[in-house]
Amino acid sequence: IVVTSLGEMLGVKGLVVNLVVRKLKKMVPAFDLPGAISFKQALAEGAGKTLTTPPLGHDDIAFLQYTGGTTGVSKGAILTHRNIIAALLQYRAWLKMAIKDKMGNYGRRPEDVLCFAYMKIITGSTEAEARAKYDEYYQQVSYEGALALLCGWSGIDLSKYEPDQPVEYIETNAVRTFLHSFTLADPTRMWTMGDIANYVGIGGAGPVLVGAPEQIADQLEDWIAAGVDGFNLAYATLPGSFEDFIDGVVPVLQKRGRMQREYRAGSLREKLFYGRPARAQLPHPAAKSRRPW
Repeated sequence: IVVTSLGEMLGVKGLVVNLVVRKLKKMVPAFDLPGAISFKQALAEGAGKTLTTPPLGHDDIAFLQYTGGTTGVSKGAILTHRNIIAALLQYRAWLKMAIKDKMGNYGRRPEDVLCFAYMKIITGSTEAEARAKYDEYYQQVSYEGALALLCGWSGIDLSKYEPDQPVEYIETNAVRTFLHSFTLADPTRMWTMGDIANYVGIGGAGPVLVGAPEQIADQLEDWIAAGVDGFNLAYATLPGSFEDFIDGVVPVLQKRGRMQREYRAGSLREKLFYGRPARAQLPHPAAKSRRPW
């Protein structure tokens, strides 16, 4: 059992916060949890250990969620990885529909829009091999380099923050707002600046899929089922990431009928929008701007 307090990660300020919460407002009742350790102690004990990623499946438990009883009788729920993925897929489907439904406001047809997801894929012949590659890349991430990338994206100087500083305790609204898009990858986790740097150092601004070719294909199909039309693949190593994808994942996708074995004739527009003319047609703005030579 790990026990934390409201001000545990706030330094000297945290001592004042805990004093007010416990002694003045009396918001923390007395408790006795034998064997419990503090959050800081857990972090200290874990700092010298190597992370071993356990094998996970859709039916493994992801979260134990409890309500506080403010809206009725307290309840508990077990959420599996399948539950979380299903919720995310519903959100993605809703988001895509929201985007396409708005196209009529601009004189465009919903089918004129294709949604491509930015994706980085790390794969190997087995899941263990893929995980080993990911761990190797993770060890090589440069904190300063990733921070420079973040600063370039945001125009905000992030160098004054310590690597172990929790993002939620940064007092600048602009910084918290910018970093919030990254912490959404795991909202249950207390993200630090170092965590953000490592996330960006491998995945950039998008998700990272890790696994054997069949597992990668399964995840890509989940995205397709949610309404994604295609993928913009990035790389961790060049040309290694693309070679691994071509040699491992492409054959699986082709076997499942998810990827072409040869390109159609015609322009890029004809390849993306099958059955459409080679040039943009009305009501596309480009067609309105076309003039005879």
